[in-house]
Amino acid sequence: MKRLLLIFPLCCLALLVEAQNGYYYQPAQGWCGDPMPFYDAESSEFRVYYLQEYRPNDWATYHPVHMISTTDFVNYGESGVALPTGNRWAQDAAIGTGSVIKAHTGTYYFYYTGNKYQPSESECRQVIMCATSTDGINWTKTSFRLAPDTWYYYHDDFRDPEVFRTEDGVYHMLIATGKDGRNVLAHFTSSDCYNWTHKGVFMKTLWDRFYECPNVFKMGNYWYLVYSELHREIRRVQYFKATTFAGLAACTTNDNPVWPDDHEGYLDSRGFYAGKTDGLCEYAQLGHVEVIYTGAVDELFAAHG
Repeated sequence: MKRLLLIFPLCCLALLVEAQNGYYYQPAQGWCGDPMPFYDAESSEFRVYYLQEYRPNDWATYHPVHMISTTDFVNYGESGVALPTGNRWAQDAAIGTGSVIKAHTGTYYFYYTGNKYQPSESECRQVIMCATSTDGINWTKTSFRLAPDTWYYYHDDFRDPEVFRTEDGVYHMLIATGKDGRNVLAHFTSSDCYNWTHKGVFMKTLWDRFYECPNVFKMGNYWYLVYSELHREIRRVQYFKATTFAGLAACTTNDNPVWPDDHEGYLDSRGFYAGKTDGLCEYAQLGHVEVIYTGAVDELFAAHG
């Protein structure tokens, strides 16, 4: 069965400057940023979780996760707050980007970044946290914590968990971080989507680059790693591709990049940032992609600065 696999840019669903044609969603108050889309097969609808941006935000707690749903990307149903922030002393005083997945058990998992306000020297600014749900709408925060100091990753940069499942039934999590003076994507695996084993560094980023909002999926005969390059001179969505999942990790070995199709892979321009797919890797049913949704034009949208 074919269906759409969509890539949502930050600038498409975030920080709307103008939307004269009325096709793009904008909340009644503030803006929406870092969309985390998910397709729910049971309800046959796309759900877009996003960071609610008020501007100005509260000085310590900000970016609660809101949710909208749609079947046509023209009409949107608003569900309001899906995941509130913690108080100013909580690890998730501010919430950062994550991803949603439905496990084989039927439970929905929302892995996200918890940003602590004014952490002490012994505390980590960024930690991976988790909420669960039975319907993908009503979420309950858990006691789950994945902290960078356990494996000597950067305390201040440990974010944007990307969770997906490969053909062998193994769940994977990639995290944007750094280690030993080098920016990397950390790799964890799980058999139940909740108890995770550290597998080491999945990929070292090229040179001084930092790969935010990693996103992995299989399209046709290729595996893709889509990421947002933080470097201020680049600042756009880029990608690698390989015929195997393991092949993705080799794309930056020894700073000798294996570019897709013999050139540096990128999507659109600097007006397109934090693009992510719907989070599902339906290697059996998908077959091929019918539409890749970008919809971003610099004249209408501005990337998060």
